[in-house]
Amino acid sequence: MRQRQAEAAEDAPVTRREGKVISLIAGGLSDKEIGRRLHIATRQVSHCVQEISEKLGVRTRLEIAAYARRNGKRD
Repeated sequence: MRQRQAEAAEDAPVTRREGKVISLIAGGLSDKEIGRRLHIATRQVSHCVQEISEKLGVRTRLEIAAYARRNGKRD
């Protein structure tokens, strides 16, 4: 699985906003809390999480959080 994640991350780097969302997911925040923090709609956060999952080749928020810890993206 790590191989798949590494290949996916190389193909499509995350945007600045996606990086912030990754950090906030790693901090345990919900989509609603992330939306409030970033001043965006919850629906936008959900879409961003979906995009992150596709780019990183992961399926769950837990895997996104693990990625954040491995790559120093946690606040």
